[in-house]
Amino acid sequence: MNLGEIALKTVPTIGETNVNPVTRGTLVVVVAIAGLLPPWAIGAQTPSLPADPDNAAFLYYQAFLLRSEPAGDTLTKYDEFVQGGELTNSVRRYLWRIGDTITLADDAVKLAKCDWGIQYSRGFSCRLPQVQGIRSLARDLSAHAQMLAVDGDCRGALTRCLMMRQMAGQIGEDMLLLYASSHIMDRMALLSIQHVLGRVPPDAETLRWLKQELPTVNGAPSSPAHAWRMDFELAMVSLRNSPGLLKIIRDQLVLRAADPVEQQAMANLTDEELIARARRPYASFLDSAIEIVHSDMPYTEVYARLQKLADDLKENYGNDPAARQVIMACANSVHNNLWAKDRALRTLLDVAIEIYLVVAETGRLPQRLADDWPRDPLTGESFDYEVTEEGFILRSRTEDIPGGGNPPLEFRVHESALQGTGLGRTTTASTPKSTG
Repeated sequence: MNLGEIALKTVPTIGETNVNPVTRGTLVVVVAIAGLLPPWAIGAQTPSLPADPDNAAFLYYQAFLLRSEPAGDTLTKYDEFVQGGELTNSVRRYLWRIGDTITLADDAVKLAKCDWGIQYSRGFSCRLPQVQGIRSLARDLSAHAQMLAVDGDCRGALTRCLMMRQMAGQIGEDMLLLYASSHIMDRMALLSIQHVLGRVPPDAETLRWLKQELPTVNGAPSSPAHAWRMDFELAMVSLRNSPGLLKIIRDQLVLRAADPVEQQAMANLTDEELIARARRPYASFLDSAIEIVHSDMPYTEVYARLQKLADDLKENYGNDPAARQVIMACANSVHNNLWAKDRALRTLLDVAIEIYLVVAETGRLPQRLADDWPRDPLTGESFDYEVTEEGFILRSRTEDIPGGGNPPLEFRVHESALQGTGLGRTTTASTPKSTG
């Protein structure tokens, strides 16, 4: 049976009077066309569509372009809501308006590939317009998660937060700026979980689910090693792309030469020889720095070793005209302890989930942290724990930690869970400090 015969079987007979005239006319046209066109011609009229993009970055760029920034009083209310404040009608309307942005992000995070199309051949002159878009999108997704929580969809809100962590891992680490953007997204995801848990009554089943799911989602890269190496290579490309700077370096080496023989040797250095001279000291430094970061040493020891390593590099090679170019461009990045602070924040959230579980199961906040709960990776000690009027505070004991730690985080406990528990009094209860 061909298409014409199938269509004919659906056409009403002339005697049928209950058929809509428009329907009858449409069917007659279909029959006429189907009967006249051969099967190969019918197939030729319906070409298949191209596949959707397999690169998440394409979808993220579209999401950034479609996004509109809240304005006026809505912007103020929006910022307050992202920080755990009240959901107003203007904020709800704004989140509805950027629905396409959020949908594109949902589609993008499902893709394995995320190539931002960076022009690495330009070195540090390459542009990263996506960085601002990533930061704005992080706020939007956090607000959307919290709106779901306000509307009673706690599991959906927490799933949105976990998706943000997936996105953080997807952003990449091919430059230090991307690495930092990845951690901004991841940190926003963790802080969103903090706010979501404070907006809903603690539910033991949901909390156990979150405790199980959170470790399975890869967030931002835990090590800065790849980002450090990529920025180093970009510095070398930038140097290679700057013949004027290479000439200045050569001239400075000639002026610093001890005798005419050395002067001539410096004057004869090729561009690639100058680049190799600039590369050697920092390459050795970077290998040692990454080995320290990946060691099992306590964080304070890691930071001290990195500081000494950087100081030695500057003392030994800081006056070399070639090596100095790379040192100025890259060496300070090792002092950024974002990787350590975010690991501590993730651990602090694990402890908060344990506290919420106690509330869900007993109706009361614990008097102190349990000995077997995770400890602060920055100090090796337990977190400080303080019961407040609205919930509790967790803080790192990082007053003397080099590079600084995370600020205290206040967690609200839904008022329905605190009724009749006598928790209006503010107390401090923390695990005693270890003496080891």
